[in-house]
Amino acid sequence: MTLQDPWEEEAIHVVGEVISFWGFKENHGKIWALLYLKNQRLSTSEIRSRLDLSKGATSMLLQDLENWGVIHRIDQEKKRKRFYTANDNFLEMIANVLQHRESNIVSTSLKKLHLIENQATLEQAHPQDIKRLQDMQDFARFMKQLLLLGSLLNNGSLQEFSARLENISKAMQ
Repeated sequence: MTLQDPWEEEAIHVVGEVISFWGFKENHGKIWALLYLKNQRLSTSEIRSRLDLSKGATSMLLQDLENWGVIHRIDQEKKRKRFYTANDNFLEMIANVLQHRESNIVSTSLKKLHLIENQATLEQAHPQDIKRLQDMQDFARFMKQLLLLGSLLNNGSLQEFSARLENISKAMQ
């Protein structure tokens, strides 16, 4: 990595580790962190050289991040270069990623669990087993609602979202 300041390199590394822990590629996090810290547009070649990535890897990673709404591409018509900036709306990023990654799996799981419940009912499974299958479906619906909530709230600020969650928490006590 060829950054000017050691603290930048360390911050980018830490974000990469966290992103990797969440099941993404470490370099997804590193690219976003670089763009976020620089707070300016960087070209594909600048990103590649600063993070010491191959052309192919850089292209793939940037495409993923752009599809998830984590970064924004800025095309320059006269130049054939592509430039990127970080999305600095944390709630929007989280909602976009969750919608893209988790929404499909939750919906698919919900459908499959419903079919399994139907099969178990036809096979006259014990009512307690049917109830547990229904509980699993309830949880999947809850997760689907959380994902929807995240996408609806992504236009607000992180501070507003945190305050709303805190109010909900207080109301539940």
